[in-house]
Amino acid sequence: MSHVGAALLRMLADRAGVTGALSAGLARTGWWPVHDRGRVLVDLALMIADRKYQLQPYAERV
Repeated sequence: MSHVGAALLRMLADRAGVTGALSAGLARTGWWPVHDRGRVLVDLALMIADRKYQLQPYAERV
Protein backbone atom coordinates (compact mmCIF):
# COMPACT_ATOMS: atom_id res chain seq x y z
CA MET A 1 0.00 0.00 0.00
CA SER A 2 1.30 3.44 -0.82
CA HIS A 3 1.34 6.28 1.69
CA VAL A 4 -1.56 7.89 -0.16
CA GLY A 5 -3.56 4.72 0.43
CA ALA A 6 -2.83 4.95 4.15
CA ALA A 7 -4.11 8.52 4.25
CA LEU A 8 -7.26 7.49 2.41
CA LEU A 9 -7.84 4.63 4.87
CA ARG A 10 -7.51 7.06 7.78
CA MET A 11 -10.04 9.39 6.18
CA LEU A 12 -12.35 6.42 5.58
CA ALA A 13 -12.08 5.35 9.21
CA ASP A 14 -12.97 8.89 10.30
CA ARG A 15 -15.95 9.18 7.95
CA ALA A 16 -17.25 5.70 8.75
CA GLY A 17 -17.20 6.54 12.45
CA VAL A 18 -14.61 3.95 13.46
CA THR A 19 -12.37 6.48 15.16
CA GLY A 20 -15.23 8.09 17.05
CA ALA A 21 -16.66 4.75 18.13
CA LEU A 22 -13.28 3.59 19.42
CA SER A 23 -12.80 6.89 21.24
CA ALA A 24 -16.20 6.61 22.91
CA GLY A 25 -15.73 2.94 23.74
CA LEU A 26 -12.29 3.40 25.28
CA ALA A 27 -13.09 6.58 27.23
CA ARG A 28 -12.71 6.44 31.01
CA THR A 29 -14.72 8.64 33.31
CA GLY A 30 -12.69 10.98 35.48
CA TRP A 31 -9.61 10.60 33.29
CA TRP A 32 -8.37 13.01 30.63
CA PRO A 33 -5.67 11.34 28.54
CA VAL A 34 -3.26 13.42 26.50
CA HIS A 35 -3.93 11.45 23.33
CA ASP A 36 -7.29 10.26 22.03
CA ARG A 37 -7.27 6.47 22.36
CA GLY A 38 -9.45 5.93 19.30
CA ARG A 39 -7.09 7.99 17.15
CA VAL A 40 -4.07 6.15 18.51
CA LEU A 41 -5.57 2.73 17.69
CA VAL A 42 -6.57 3.79 14.18
CA ASP A 43 -3.10 5.24 13.58
CA LEU A 44 -1.45 2.06 14.88
CA ALA A 45 -3.61 -0.12 12.64
CA LEU A 46 -2.71 2.04 9.63
CA MET A 47 0.99 1.91 10.48
CA ILE A 48 0.83 -1.89 10.60
CA ALA A 49 -1.10 -1.96 7.31
CA ASP A 50 1.48 0.37 5.74
CA ARG A 51 4.30 -1.81 7.12
CA LYS A 52 5.96 1.02 9.01
CA TYR A 53 5.58 -0.80 12.30
CA GLN A 54 6.41 -4.48 12.33
CA LEU A 55 5.65 -6.73 15.26
CA GLN A 56 8.06 -9.48 14.21
CA PRO A 57 11.16 -8.06 16.01
CA TYR A 58 9.19 -8.14 19.28
CA ALA A 59 8.00 -11.70 18.67
CA GLU A 60 11.59 -12.89 18.15
CA ARG A 61 12.59 -11.66 21.62
CA VAL A 62 10.10 -13.92 23.38
